[in-house]
Amino acid sequence: MKKTLLILVAAFMATQLASAQYYINEIFVAPPGDDFPNEYIELRGPNGGTFPEGTYLVQIEGDIDNNPGDVESDSPSSSGDNTFSQGGIIPLGGISLGSNGILVIASTGNDYTIDPDAAVLLDVTDGTLEDKSHTFMLINAPVKPESSDDIDSNDDGTPDGDVFASWTIYDSIGFSDDDGGEIVYGQINFVQENPGNTTITLPGSTVVMTSTDEYDYAARINNSNGYTVTDDETTSDWVGGDVNSRNAERTQYEFSSTDGRVIPSFFAGAIVENNIGALNFGQSGDVASSQSFAFTSLSIYPNPATSFLNVVSNGPEAITGAEIFDVLGKRVKALNDWNSNQINVDALNSGVYFLKVYSNDNSITRKIVIQ
Repeated sequence: MKKTLLILVAAFMATQLASAQYYINEIFVAPPGDDFPNEYIELRGPNGGTFPEGTYLVQIEGDIDNNPGDVESDSPSSSGDNTFSQGGIIPLGGISLGSNGILVIASTGNDYTIDPDAAVLLDVTDGTLEDKSHTFMLINAPVKPESSDDIDSNDDGTPDGDVFASWTIYDSIGFSDDDGGEIVYGQINFVQENPGNTTITLPGSTVVMTSTDEYDYAARINNSNGYTVTDDETTSDWVGGDVNSRNAERTQYEFSSTDGRVIPSFFAGAIVENNIGALNFGQSGDVASSQSFAFTSLSIYPNPATSFLNVVSNGPEAITGAEIFDVLGKRVKALNDWNSNQINVDALNSGVYFLKVYSNDNSITRKIVIQ
């Protein structure tokens, strides 16, 4: 069973967290299927800003039998699909953010639609970053990190040494698998739980146990800057989950719709690549969390729907209108004059949407799925 554990931030880390923040906003590393050119990382900061000199995105090894705490290599790739850096150390000093404050790190050849207001940094990795277990840290350092650096010299899960002590941590996220002893060093950590394996050391502030599934993807919800993860999409700072492979019927990456594989579960089945280079999931007025009253009894069926969606109030509240929004918060359909209990959704693409139902000045929002 999935559970969320809150662990106090270790003292060594609390002294090094930056107050003026840059964030890891979205991360999709080691996706199902081919890594190259589908991996991407999204960073967030001031609109139109620039990363300070000495800023780096570093990847930290987490497998207990493979020198946990080591900074991964940035040497030229000897495998993968091109000859760029392996991506363990990505220099960001002087790199500009987009007018919306977003920078997307991606590979040439990707087929994503990236928000035009975002900045894009291509081919600074070979597109096949190290698989789990690992931690990504967005840091500022007086000296460029090296792949010979080890921030956990005795492999006990507690960062140590002069190199780590010199870093200012803007943000960090860890992912672990369950093929042995694992260590993650993030402020937020998505951990595959398997009680039969070696105990996992968890020094981070928030730990999400993901049952038996590895999480492929995680993103901050809207413009969050915290580390709370709950199954309530109105209070959670993050969404994370297992992502389905693309295939002939499913041409975009989307969250699994299987119970227990996405948190908050509200986003099960949502397309994850619809918001690259923009705020994630509900950026326009927090559509997903809008609820100013509750119908005594509201029926929405069928859900999933294909051509028509029936929306019926079974209580005293009269429906006066409805709107449908996509996962980015963009309104895709509006019915201002409610004279029927049925909405034609035949023109909508398959995916997850939010249905906002009005009764005069009050409203409630529910997730719907179009097939």
